[in-house]
Amino acid sequence: MTNEPYKSVFFSPGFFLEKYYGWRCVHQEPGIRVIRKAFRPFHKTLFMCQAIDDQRLSFLVNDCRFIGATGVDVIHDFSRPPDEAGVSLGGRQFAYMQNDKLLTGGTFVINLDESEEVLWSNLEPNSRNRVRRATKCGVHVRISSQLCQEDLASFLEFYRPLAARVGLDIPEKKVLERMIEAGDLITASALASNSSLVAVSLIYLCPPYAFEVWAASARNRTKGAGHLLKWESTRWLKTRGLKWFDLGGIVTTDRADTLYAFKKSLGGRYVSLGSEYRWMGHVAKPVYPIFRQVKRLIRRQNYFAATGYDTV
Repeated sequence: MTNEPYKSVFFSPGFFLEKYYGWRCVHQEPGIRVIRKAFRPFHKTLFMCQAIDDQRLSFLVNDCRFIGATGVDVIHDFSRPPDEAGVSLGGRQFAYMQNDKLLTGGTFVINLDESEEVLWSNLEPNSRNRVRRATKCGVHVRISSQLCQEDLASFLEFYRPLAARVGLDIPEKKVLERMIEAGDLITASALASNSSLVAVSLIYLCPPYAFEVWAASARNRTKGAGHLLKWESTRWLKTRGLKWFDLGGIVTTDRADTLYAFKKSLGGRYVSLGSEYRWMGHVAKPVYPIFRQVKRLIRRQNYFAATGYDTV
């Protein structure tokens, strides 16, 4: 059962990019989903594909409906190994994107069809010990499908300095509230023995998927609180009849990377999500770097506002 194929939640029409962030589907066929977002007068088009040959993909990227002078066009091929030389499709050279990607290149996935006993045994021994230790220290978990302002406020407090430090966008509170009120997002929070919040996860529900979109924690959290939070989230999601718990993206498979090591320890299976490539129209090409630089400056200002320190 653990080796059952996993098709990424990104292909789902109920995923939050389309439902809450202004992307719309402009084409779909087996193995391909094309979504677009307008930044007038420019637009960004994302070609998501899996097990599609280059001939068909070349035909699509030459379709005037999807590509043009004002476009930033991205191919995320879930079945293509990374190629730093880029890919040539339809007479256009798409550059390989190692950074600045729309979608992640890999994730860990927990199959919730497994029994709770199997899920527990799949945790690495050190993770099981951390769950026990956190429980013994009085850490407990609160999971809410209703709007809990305390959880949301704590998440944003924890997340702002993290996002600004590593260059992530901070989700708008109003959008998060809309997701929760629509039943599409839950908050999972770890509380210390004194009931202070020490970690918060925001998990998007898109049946049969649960997808951890954002997570952040206090600096001085109880050891094992994060492991307990993920374990109790797994148990809760299983009782809701969901099949997959996607733990969210990782940027490297380096075993020395703390995020990779943490997610690996939770008993999920690593799933490669392929590689990403970008082509820009001649009008968009000189403007896009300026747009990215402005975003970096805004993130730097946000970090200073959140911490009082510069990023340099």
